[in-house]
Amino acid sequence: MRLHFLLAIIVLAFFLQTCVCLAQDSKSLLLLFQCSVQEGGDRTAAETATTALRDYFRDTGRVDVALFSAESPTVMRAVIEKRLTEEQVASYADRSQRIEVAKALGFRYAAGAEVVRVERMLTLSLWVADVTGRRPVIYETSRKARTGGDNPNDMNNAVQTAASGVVTDISGKAFADLPEVKETEDADIGTPSVATPTAAPPTDAKPTQLPSTDYIIRADDAMKQGNVAVAIADYKRAVDIEPNNFDFRLKLAEAFSAKGMFEDAQEQIARAVAAGADPARIAQIKKKIAESASDAAGVEPPPPDVDPTGTSGPESAPPTSKRAKEAISAQRAAIAKLIEGDDLWKNEAPDDAAAAYRESIQLNSSDWRAHERLAIVLASNSRFEESRQALMRLRVVQPVVPADLLLNRYRMFRSAFDKRVGVLIARFDSDASEFRRGRLSKDAYAVSIRNYLSEMDTMKRFLKEMPSPASRDGVNLSRDLACGLIAQAASSASEYLKTGQDKLRVNAAAYLDEARLEMLSVSRSDAGF
Repeated sequence: MRLHFLLAIIVLAFFLQTCVCLAQDSKSLLLLFQCSVQEGGDRTAAETATTALRDYFRDTGRVDVALFSAESPTVMRAVIEKRLTEEQVASYADRSQRIEVAKALGFRYAAGAEVVRVERMLTLSLWVADVTGRRPVIYETSRKARTGGDNPNDMNNAVQTAASGVVTDISGKAFADLPEVKETEDADIGTPSVATPTAAPPTDAKPTQLPSTDYIIRADDAMKQGNVAVAIADYKRAVDIEPNNFDFRLKLAEAFSAKGMFEDAQEQIARAVAAGADPARIAQIKKKIAESASDAAGVEPPPPDVDPTGTSGPESAPPTSKRAKEAISAQRAAIAKLIEGDDLWKNEAPDDAAAAYRESIQLNSSDWRAHERLAIVLASNSRFEESRQALMRLRVVQPVVPADLLLNRYRMFRSAFDKRVGVLIARFDSDASEFRRGRLSKDAYAVSIRNYLSEMDTMKRFLKEMPSPASRDGVNLSRDLACGLIAQAASSASEYLKTGQDKLRVNAAAYLDEARLEMLSVSRSDAGF
């Protein structure tokens, strides 16, 4: 049995890495050891103080805290990798040993405390060590608080007072150089399929760019309808995608000319020449621009049969089949809806963007881009069940995905997924803290726990459909494990509400800490990918 367990840990160790905070906007990690007590001391007070210190450290917004557990997978991996010995893990009584353990596990800070209670006077002593240098820098402080009586509430109030005081004292010194990182807030969790308001999409979660030819088609149609301003905007988009395409620049020059923007037209012609445009075509366009300029100055306009595109005839013969005309019309309308959806998404209207993408799919269900966009905008809005269904349809429409496109999709979806998991961990932790402090009712906490269980089930199913390169299988295993740990935390918290057994509450907090560490491992493993 022990062999099987060790093998499982080794497999996990292959995929997971020790947890450090790499992103500039991430918090430094602090490893908090259980508060110690003198022989015969109040162990309940020590456990309460440990939890209170963790909460107040997190409230600073400058560090993220993990409670040390010798049975933690992170610790066991360190033993297997020989960064720690079993003796170090088993006997970490003094401060120097605890500092060595924190350093081996990749934490920036180690912290420990001692609770001493003499009659109705409680003293809480705290130390924090920055272990990043050759020699640790240690900060110490202590606070006293008087208990009003002998009942548990009196003791808890005294512990909270002392814990708040020591953390305030020490954070101004130990964390002075750390920025405050605020937790990302979302709206209420709700059910997984219900939209929740969100800020702009993640910076790396942008729709796959439309091909430049789609913008050219739209712009050509706008020119024929006399919507020159719309045409200029879309010609510019095409030029931005393919800056060396001189045909696109010449079309843009003609559109500028039609709008009377002759200097801009000449600039585009100069760039087209530099890109290698045909001299004869350049001469033809220059002549047309000169005629337009003369027309603007009151000179007789050119003959009405001059082709506005600069060619001797239509670009292509009109289709003779009515069905073909309808198909082309639907395809162009679908592309227009795609562009409309992209604009809505960038303007922070994800629900309207999703509606536009759905309309695009109705007009042309074979275009994979609309399915992809719909899936990612739903995921970025925490609607993971709907996103999973959209991904399943995408897989049918596009069974074979080029490697570069698959990588782009992974980056989009992992950003939405990881952000949501991080928010849920922070919110679960906050709910548990608020319930302990009496600021959240038992019924409200129970509802939150049920929501966490439901959403974790949804996200685990979504993860199975999430587009990912094979090289990311190990990282996705960590994501799945984090979701499982959050679900275990929710189950323990639910049982705690039913039975009142404090061990279940402690287990829930431990599971949540492990989930946080797994997601930090994900962040490190995906850094730069």
